[in-house]
Amino acid sequence: MFHGSLGAVVAADAVAAAPVDVATAPVDVAIELRRRVARDALLDPFGWVGLAVVALVLHGMVADAAVDPGRTAAVAVAVLGVLATVSHRTADFLLFGMQENDFLRTQPLGPRGLLRVRAAELGWWSMPTRLLAAACGFGLAGAVGAGALFVAGTALDRAALRAAIALRDRFGAGAPRIGGAGAAAAVVALLAVPTGLALPPGASATTLVLGVAAAVGGLGLLGGRGVDATFDARYARAASAASSVGRLALRRVWPVLDRLVPLPAPIRARWLRDVALLLRGWDGRGLFLLALSPLAGVVLAGELQGHLRPEALLWRVLQAAALGGAAVAYAVGPGVHVLRNRAMVWERTAPRPGRRATISAHAYAATFALLHAGTILATAALADGGRHGGAVLGVAPAVLALELAMAHYTVAYALTRTAGRRVAGETTLAFALPVVAVAVAGVSLVHPFLGLVYFAGTAGMYARGVDRYEAVEVTW
Repeated sequence: MFHGSLGAVVAADAVAAAPVDVATAPVDVAIELRRRVARDALLDPFGWVGLAVVALVLHGMVADAAVDPGRTAAVAVAVLGVLATVSHRTADFLLFGMQENDFLRTQPLGPRGLLRVRAAELGWWSMPTRLLAAACGFGLAGAVGAGALFVAGTALDRAALRAAIALRDRFGAGAPRIGGAGAAAAVVALLAVPTGLALPPGASATTLVLGVAAAVGGLGLLGGRGVDATFDARYARAASAASSVGRLALRRVWPVLDRLVPLPAPIRARWLRDVALLLRGWDGRGLFLLALSPLAGVVLAGELQGHLRPEALLWRVLQAAALGGAAVAYAVGPGVHVLRNRAMVWERTAPRPGRRATISAHAYAATFALLHAGTILATAALADGGRHGGAVLGVAPAVLALELAMAHYTVAYALTRTAGRRVAGETTLAFALPVVAVAVAGVSLVHPFLGLVYFAGTAGMYARGVDRYEAVEVTW
């Protein structure tokens, strides 16, 4: 009855607003509803400030790196390889990872309506990444380079949709990982050598960037031409197996952790649940990022050799903490928040579910943030035979505040922006975290306790997260 009523309303509106094709009206309604959801996240002023900061940093790094034609072409290829990877991962999530796909399949969208809705969304969500690519292009070849890389990234979207469907059908749940790495490798392998051979010696940076962008854009257009046929032939079979995930039993670990973790029982149960999700392989993204984060310490150990001025030591330690801390923050935020809603139904009906879920989520995040901060500080103290050990105590408050604030922000953001079993605008965290890191580290250097101002200032986010969890997650 619900679907019939919805169809009648849509049909009546379409007839009243003639001339409109009644058959396409439900698709347009779905696209408009999804646009409103995306708009709130993509127009977040805080996210745009972070985007501008990251764009300026990338522009400067690219301008410094591209000092000769060979490096210019290599940087352009690398940027477009990252674009291809992000576009594929986003397309795969939109088509196979969003819970409302089950609802959209019951609507009268037509044979390819879902594909049209997701194609429109992919264009919106990939816009920040394309703008960052344009910033890199501007550093390589000015306004022409910026426009070329932006257009080439746009051309990759339809090819990403086709690749997401084909790879899901071929590799199942492993397709996002295989396709993401494959997209970057394919761009580099197909374009690095041919571009160097096809362009004349001594070509200008503008010519090089235009050549790479034209090649990538052409491949994207060719790859996207068959997306409709691929959707018709493979989507139903691929979608039916999209939720299969391997599991690993670790039954002996949990009793030990239950005795050792110094948390109240209701919080400890939820904390252990999150660790179980991680160690059983359900949270693949979180496990990968947490495994990657110690590399910041390895890089730091190589940089702390010989005599360093105090400001140079401070910069290197904070930089390593921010880079590794960003990986940790993203690992303990949105992804595990989505998983925990699927894994423990009783949590949503327990007493004070919002408060306890929020406290346990922050405790889980703080655990890994403190572990990483300890790794960075220990590396700084022991590097080069302990030469810099005496200066580590001076930077410790800033490192601890930076790491905890970044992890806290991702958890608070996930709780306040949850919608059913997903987090809206998750990609904007990549632009917000640098702002949080710079601000908290800066005030902590002025006085060790000034970093606490950040946590007091985000108390409102904590309260909204509690309310939203109980209003959305418990009753939906």
